[in-house]
Parts: sequence; C-alpha cells; structure tokens
Amino acid sequence: MKRSLFAIGSALALLGLAVPSSAGTITGHVNMSGAFVYDVRGAGTGLAVIDIAPTGGGSGAVVELLGMSGFFGPGCVGTCLGGDGLTFGTFATMLDTTNDPTAAPPATFAPSGVPLAIANYFSAFTDLDAAGLHFDLTSIPNQIGPLCTGSEGVGDSCVEGPFSILGTNEGLRINFDFFGNFVRGADSGFYHGSFASTIGGMSFATLFDRLDNTGLDIGCGVGNTGPCSFDLNLDPAAIPEPASLLTFGAGAAVLAALRRRRSAKAVKA
Repeated sequence: MKRSLFAIGSALALLGLAVPSSAGTITGHVNMSGAFVYDVRGAGTGLAVIDIAPTGGGSGAVVELLGMSGFFGPGCVGTCLGGDGLTFGTFATMLDTTNDPTAAPPATFAPSGVPLAIANYFSAFTDLDAAGLHFDLTSIPNQIGPLCTGSEGVGDSCVEGPFSILGTNEGLRINFDFFGNFVRGADSGFYHGSFASTIGGMSFATLFDRLDNTGLDIGCGVGNTGPCSFDLNLDPAAIPEPASLLTFGAGAAVLAALRRRRSAKAVKA
C-alpha cells in the first residue's frame, strides 16, 4: 500500500499537479486598526449596525499594524503564511455586523450570545503573501458584569449585551470580544479577538439617551456622529464549551427590561 501511495504521489508530481499537504495549526498575534460608526436602528430597540468605514456599503477596511508574530510574522518556523508575513500597511476587508435582521443585507446578521457561522469576517488581504487567508466568525459573546443604567460616570464600568463600557476623562472606552477561525487552505487556528475604541467626549448619559430616546448614531468628532478609530487584537484561544455561548436569551430579556426602565425614567424626567 505504501508503494502504491508513493507511486500515485510521484505520478501527480510528474503531471504538475499539487499533492495535498497535511493541515497545520495557525498561531501567532495579529493587530489591526480601522474606524466605525455605531448606527442605531431605532430608539429603545437595542438594534444597531457596527458600520466599518467607509460606511454604508456592508463592509469596510482595516489595516495591519506592527507586532505580527507566529504564522503571520517574518521568520516564522513551522506552519507559516510565507514570504515576509503580513507587512505593515496591509489592508483587509471587514464585514459590517448587525443584530437587526432588517439591516441584512448590506450588513451581516450576527447577534451576540449565539453560535455563528459567518465566513470572511476578515478577507481580501492585500499582501500577496496572504492570498486565500480569511477569518470566519463563530461567536460574539455577551459580557458578564453589572448592567449599565446610564447613570455611571468617570471611573465606572458596566456591560450592555456584548459591550463592556468604561468611563474615562477622554470619553467612553468600548470593548467587545469575538471568536472565530483564521483559515488558509488546509491550515486553520481558533482565535479570540478584542475590539476596542474610545468614543471621545461622550458620557454615559449621552450614550444611553441616544440608545433609548433619540436614536442618534454614536461616533466621534463634531456632534459625536463621525467615525471612531478602533484597534483589533487577535490571539490563539482554546475552543469554548458550547454552553458558554448560549446565554443570549436571558441576557436579551434583562437588557430589554432595563431599556424600558431607562426610557420610563426619561419620560418622567
């Protein structure tokens, strides 16, 4: 049998056909940056689009920063991207995501707290060494912690669905986590990603007034409606237990009740 397999492989090589290689595990650090607007889809609904700049088209652009390592870096040993790795300034496409099914398309429906199967969350890397590389999104977990009430201030932190929010002197620091797989050919690796942005000049009161009452978009710059910069850091992770992802139902019910209470307080005021 070994002789037969060897003969087949030799014949394929002679014919100029690729011989399938064994799968490798993708590891290493990735750091990217971009800009976004939080497009509120109706006051008090809890629905929104994370709209990556350039906005409005269903996807936007992110750029590679310094600090690539492992599979993605230069001098890689083992399972590697090849060449000089992902170079500084490489662009990739990132999908806009939403928890509003009526906004998809052009955005991609990706509710938090449930298993997902979204291909090409990141794709189309402009570095030729990264041809075929993409990231498939498998979950956006809800955060655990005290729920936001809108009355928090500087130094306070709370959670709202998949977002953790920290009040700072510069504004609100927003974070959310996501999980998925980097894939290139037969090689793949499970990753945890962290999205972080500071909404400059915005307070908790203003944020939740927009979410619960006015429905204005959330962003940076004049009027806090323009794109805000964000950082993405992705690192290898252990595959989570399925039960840890299935917290959306209870979390959504609590958030809906909290929004109703916030809205009722605003009407009374």
